Amino acid sequence: MGMALVSLSKHAFPRFQRLLRLSPILIGLALLSYLLWRNFVSSDAYLHEATLLPFEQWQYQNIPAILSSFWANAVKKAGYFGLMGILVVLAGMKSFRP
Repeated sequence: MGMALVSLSKHAFPRFQRLLRLSPILIGLALLSYLLWRNFVSSDAYLHEATLLPFEQWQYQNIPAILSSFWANAVKKAGYFGLMGILVVLAGMKSFRP
């Protein structure tokens, strides 16, 4: 998000044009790696990656444990989230200064 704000500044237009020129290459490489991974996962039957269970087999009793785990991880990374939030605000202030 901070990079998006920085890229909106007045002096970013030449960088943006270069990024547009390189975008097909970057997107093509990402798409190639994704397709190779999907081919690998689909060819090996024992992986069963992200299969969607029928509605009756959903494990609602695990939701509190999952949310608790999410919260514990977010608390452990509070310093990172705080620092990134400050950097986003500073980038926004720099980009939109008259």
